[in-house]
Amino acid sequence: ITADGTLRQAAVLDSFAAFDAERVWSLTEDEDGTLYAATGDSGRLYAIDAQGNSTLLFDSPEISLHSLALDEQGTLYAGSAPDGIIYAIPRGGQPTVLAHTGSHYVWDLALDDRGHLHAATGEPASVLRIAADGTIETLFKPTGRHLMTLLFSDGALYAGGAQKGR
Repeated sequence: ITADGTLRQAAVLDSFAAFDAERVWSLTEDEDGTLYAATGDSGRLYAIDAQGNSTLLFDSPEISLHSLALDEQGTLYAGSAPDGIIYAIPRGGQPTVLAHTGSHYVWDLALDDRGHLHAATGEPASVLRIAADGTIETLFKPTGRHLMTLLFSDGALYAGGAQKGR
């Protein structure tokens, strides 16, 4: 039902790919059309091609991979829980630990227009900037327990929180 009360048929739901995961927490796509899925309850990262075929890229030691970001060089970043680790997975390379955030959750990852990686974390909540060498700079530390999402727009960084919706 639309805002003006019109009744319309919903879009058709179709399955594109299937893999062994209970939850998909984050998706991102590269310039070749490969879709990457960060999953929960097993902390796995899958690559999905245009035909829907999935390949396990990374079976992390974490319970969940909650967030993904992809830089211009093709390096994929994955944020985890419950240890708040950020992994770097270079195109065609092996995953490595980029940074330990000091939080339990890395809920979102975002790159600014200069390619700097940022993380929204939970328990404790913070906005972090992560350098290429893994050095962490805390940009914001609110009173809430979780910052769930990040957005760069018009030169500003916005962070969305949980609980009180700030």
